[in-house]
Amino acid sequence: MSNKFATGPFQVPLFATGGIPADLNINVLNVILKNHSDEERTVQVKVEKCLTAVFPATSTEEELLSETVELNKGECTVLQVSILPNDILRVEVQGEIEEDLEKMEICVTGGNSLNPGDGFIQFAEATMFFRHGNFLKSG
Repeated sequence: MSNKFATGPFQVPLFATGGIPADLNINVLNVILKNHSDEERTVQVKVEKCLTAVFPATSTEEELLSETVELNKGECTVLQVSILPNDILRVEVQGEIEEDLEKMEICVTGGNSLNPGDGFIQFAEATMFFRHGNFLKSG
């Protein structure tokens, strides 16, 4: 069965809260996947962005990431995307995923990485944290 789950649109703040150095902008978004089932699971992960546009101005959406991920039982992975402050982002995951956590679990977090692309976040931003239960079932 193919289900689709998504965050609502959210805006990337300039800095993470909590006293990080002022020159460390938020620059990465991590999409974390974990297969809890006893068999291989496949999902399609998309990250879309719009530039901030204050109404009545508008902005068109562009795709930052579109990746098919296959995970065997018990496997997990992180997809890291470079982002910019004030971007409007939306994360969508479609495939062998359910509302409960018995198959594939998803989580999103963002913040500052000193080495973008390595999967690590040194300073996380709480407003960019979406647990599996925070995703909305769509389509």
